[in-house]
Amino acid sequence: MTAIAHEPVADRLLDTARRLFLEHGYAGTSLQMIADELGVSKAALYYHFKTKDDLVAALIAPALAELERVLDDIEAAPARRRPRLFVDRYVDFLLDHRGISALGVRDTTFVTHPSVVDVVVRIQSRIKRLLHADELSFDEGVRFAGALGALQAGVAAFPDADSEQLRPPLLAMAQALLPRKRRMGCRDPLPLD
Repeated sequence: MTAIAHEPVADRLLDTARRLFLEHGYAGTSLQMIADELGVSKAALYYHFKTKDDLVAALIAPALAELERVLDDIEAAPARRRPRLFVDRYVDFLLDHRGISALGVRDTTFVTHPSVVDVVVRIQSRIKRLLHADELSFDEGVRFAGALGALQAGVAAFPDADSEQLRPPLLAMAQALLPRKRRMGCRDPLPLD
């Protein structure tokens, strides 16, 4: 076995892990499989990631940090602009992080992993607060959650599609699926036009 070149080591490891997780699932991918794919010893992997859990945490950290920054930007925007800004930026985020998005759709062991689940629940709560989704009726809340999942599934279903080609139908889907009215007769919480 050869040593991993030092320069983009973590990136190579993470790219390989992401690809193998997509092919075999999180539970079906061992550190040995990742090492074999890279042509290195398992010890070389341990130098960078002590466990598969550490690898998952490192895999999702950049995407989650970016999503937090996106939500910070949306939070700073005027309330009336937040829904449209959220949809635009969330679709772009999903397109930029297709591998993580696809894992979230395809692999329940990945989504329920402790490194993932707590952060996802916190981010979902933050999104709901930003968009006043907590003021939706139960039926509208189900529709809201389904719409966010549908956007993620739409990205995962077309992994090789050009982002510029995929973006317009995703935005149209968001327009069609997201709930349009708040309870109590208030104005639309998600004015996407």
